Amino acid sequence: MKYNRGLRASQQGHLDCLCGIYSLVNVLAYLYDGRIKRKHLINLLLRQYKYRYDIYDLISSGLDDDEMDYLIQSTLQQGYYLKHYPLIIKKPYQYKIKLRTKNIIKDIFTFINDKNNLYQRVILFGTQEHWSIITGADNKYFYFFDSCGNVKAQHKSFSLIPQKTRHTLFPSAIYFIERLF
Repeated sequence: MKYNRGLRASQQGHLDCLCGIYSLVNVLAYLYDGRIKRKHLINLLLRQYKYRYDIYDLISSGLDDDEMDYLIQSTLQQGYYLKHYPLIIKKPYQYKIKLRTKNIIKDIFTFINDKNNLYQRVILFGTQEHWSIITGADNKYFYFFDSCGNVKAQHKSFSLIPQKTRHTLFPSAIYFIERLF
């Protein structure tokens, strides 16, 4: 006898837009081998967001890059997290014009595959619908540590041109992140 009548239950994260918050938690979890207290960090991020913005907007619409910048500055780059989990965070494309997708993909590939990257570098990026983290790259794919379970995507599925590909890149929403030590 079928008790669920073929229906699927809603999954955590499918009805909210908290992927940006989860991505920040996952950045520290990945770079610091899971040593962070994830629940504590997510609560801090939500409280911090609530001080400046409407929490309903976060749940229903997600983070934009200005809100992401604020959360990074107010949590990861101050106090406890700066002291215990220091990061170097750069936004190399924020003010650049005349960018080309292939150059960004090449830069991401180079940053992630640097010979000194021993699980100490990630790319945090936001697209039109999702925030995620790139942890690896080969000649064809980017590999993710992702709150929705995404594992990989082809380089060619990313573009700066809206609706040209599955993932639209926003230069101001690309963060190169490195564990300090």
